[in-house]
Amino acid sequence: MIRILLLLLLFHILIQLTLAGQTVLYPGDVAVLGLASNVGGDQGNCTSGGQFQGRDRISFISFKEIATGTIIDFTDNGWERINPGLWGNTEGFIRATRTGTSIPAGTVITFEFPPTQTGHLAITPDANWEFLLLGTNALNFNDSGDQLYVMQGGMWNNGTTIGCCNGEQDATYTGGRILFGFNSRSEWNAGVDDSQNSGLHPDVTPCFSMAPTNGVTNFTSYTGPFSMATQLEWIARIGNPDNWSAFDDCEQYQDPPSEILIAASGMQLDCQICNSCSPFADTLLVQLPLTGGPFMVDYTDGTDTFLLADAENLQEIPVFIAQLTNFDLVRVTDINGCPIYSNFENGTSLEVNAEPITLNCRVLSDPPNGMVEIGINSGQSPFTLSWTDEQGLMGIEILDGMGNHVLEGLQNGGNYQLEITDAGGCVGNCSFHLAGDDCSDVNLHAIIVTRPGADCNSPSIDLEIIAINGGSAPYSLEHPLTGQLTPITEFPLLFSGISSGITSLGIQDANGCRQEVEVPFIAIEPGPSPSLSLGPDVAITVGQSTVLRGQASFDPIAVSWQPATGLSDPRSLITAASPLETTLYILTATHAYGCSVSDTILVEVSPEYSAFVPSAFSPNNDGVNDLLTIFPGPEIAEIRAFKVFDRWGNLVFDAPAGGISEVRGWDGNLQNGQSASAGVYLFFAELVDQNGQAEFLQGGVSLLR
Repeated sequence: MIRILLLLLLFHILIQLTLAGQTVLYPGDVAVLGLASNVGGDQGNCTSGGQFQGRDRISFISFKEIATGTIIDFTDNGWERINPGLWGNTEGFIRATRTGTSIPAGTVITFEFPPTQTGHLAITPDANWEFLLLGTNALNFNDSGDQLYVMQGGMWNNGTTIGCCNGEQDATYTGGRILFGFNSRSEWNAGVDDSQNSGLHPDVTPCFSMAPTNGVTNFTSYTGPFSMATQLEWIARIGNPDNWSAFDDCEQYQDPPSEILIAASGMQLDCQICNSCSPFADTLLVQLPLTGGPFMVDYTDGTDTFLLADAENLQEIPVFIAQLTNFDLVRVTDINGCPIYSNFENGTSLEVNAEPITLNCRVLSDPPNGMVEIGINSGQSPFTLSWTDEQGLMGIEILDGMGNHVLEGLQNGGNYQLEITDAGGCVGNCSFHLAGDDCSDVNLHAIIVTRPGADCNSPSIDLEIIAINGGSAPYSLEHPLTGQLTPITEFPLLFSGISSGITSLGIQDANGCRQEVEVPFIAIEPGPSPSLSLGPDVAITVGQSTVLRGQASFDPIAVSWQPATGLSDPRSLITAASPLETTLYILTATHAYGCSVSDTILVEVSPEYSAFVPSAFSPNNDGVNDLLTIFPGPEIAEIRAFKVFDRWGNLVFDAPAGGISEVRGWDGNLQNGQSASAGVYLFFAELVDQNGQAEFLQGGVSLLR
């Protein structure tokens, strides 16, 4: 036994080393289209008698291309044959590996499994597969009905076996995905200790499984329709028993066609602006099917995954980015709770061209040889400079690299407008004034007061202009921080956070006469440090929200929360938080002087509401489990909706809204009064807690007769 386990472990490691090259499949990416049990004739043929009597033919399709090296697992061991959460272990488990070229999506793949442990065949589209038996017995369908599971990515452990054909029915399949379940009987039955029965695995309930017959048949296949359809539409078709046919024997059995036509899903993300200077806001459009909604959409930015509930086609998602970000769909779930993980058309990329251009302009001399120093502090080189004066003259120059550049040869006095465009298309502007010949007798004087400022980490000053005399009002000045020419509309005029090293300030009058005035020197000390507080940690129940309030001792110029997941506005001091799990949030606020302070708060999320819906009920009037009922916890105040659907989406029960004691359960009867057939049904419930918050509950339930 130890030797067998070591061999299985070694094989699993080798498989993992080649996993990167194979096609990764998810539930709903594979579907069975046909089964012919105990075929005769030659290998690959279906005729009466013959030396190969007892072979089973399985036909299936993949909605993804099957790449070389792809591994797919098959077993006819029953799920929960005896033990909950475990597989049977006295039947077969086959691992098939694609050795040929890639198989296009929609191609029908047919295998034949013998009643022995060797001789497995790939029939269509070619024979280029390798088969490895990992179970203790052959994978072989029984005459009285059987089940087949298609899986991928897991490690099979046979559990406790006794010889070839007996065991404790305690096999496991860990680390993988259950892709599809097929049953040649009409019902899935767990806990029946025989090789003809199996429970239905929860990973394929209720969407990705099929029991197409009204009884037991050895020969059954999907017989239409075959027109082109999306993956979602094909899953609905294959899941409908009316689209299947049963045959009396192998000669009458109808093989599925060589391929099915898969239409584009139409599910994708589109951006509107797509590229701009950092940071920028954009709106994503979610392309979804016109029917089957509303949908639950999971999407990612490459770092975090987000949930968009009740989404319809062309739903809008506002986003804000500061770097190259790729958005992709992860999963789309329809109204019946059936998720799709693949075959999305494409994601979208939001590209940041460059940082915004920051620049300043400083006049060095006036005409007739006017010169201006242009300081470019950010952007992508080369830069295109264009300027215009009041007389309509224009000029264009190309500048290489950031730093200071001198524009010279300006001949006219007056106001100038200057624009810089970088290689990424980002634009920066500044304005300046050159004095003409009529300013020779103008003397401008300014009354300026300086005093200590309140900077974060280094000394700064507040600069206040009390009055300007001389020349002609109104006046303008060169902003002490940006160098931009700024009109003065009233006195006094205050500037805060100015470098203590400033010694002069440029001012001009209404006629464009410009002069430098002296700024008084002042020895200053650093001001008080800014503070930020989020208060004590909070606790909520999953699905609820809480308001986080940042208290700052200053007016921040920028605010950011990390992580942004679950926040209504990650750029505001006050935001609503609705995390799905316990999260430590960090708030950072930036002072106008450039420094930042941070604080943290823990939002502890309690488990979900204690509402329970049984997984099965038996409406046979024996007084036990006759009604399908919601059992809510004490925090639930109202059941706003309780609906039950059959597996094709038909509404079979709709309870009126009301209090906990007012909403009745489903008695297993259809709306026309007839008894509903045994099988799996879907339920949907909307619950309201004591705080008025809504909670949604959905799942599957088995009706037993």
